[in-house]
Amino acid sequence: NTVGKIKFAETCTGETGVSGSGILYNITFKTKSAGSSTLDFDNVKILNTELQQIYVSFINGTVDVVDCDVNHDGILIRDYSDLIGAYKCFLGIERNCNPINYQDWNLMKREYNCFIEFF
Repeated sequence: NTVGKIKFAETCTGETGVSGSGILYNITFKTKSAGSSTLDFDNVKILNTELQQIYVSFINGTVDVVDCDVNHDGILIRDYSDLIGAYKCFLGIERNCNPINYQDWNLMKREYNCFIEFF
């Protein structure tokens, strides 16, 4: 989407609503490249079963998309070399690891997600 806006509506039918705390909805983004973007909630309305507005607060934020190319070979999706490189760094068997990434579980998870195309 080139505009950068999402219009979204969700309806749950039935006579009873829900109460308590929890997640109302998850939105997953599929990105084209690494970068950072603001996430702003504007004109959000939540209604009860009688179609009366429920006033809630939303917290705007930032979404950071990380680069999946650990070994900088230009291959981003399903790159076996990146996944194995991250795995070797995590295990401590790779000698040329960046000290920040040495045994970094988050790097290992990120590379696995890149490999199975979550990014």
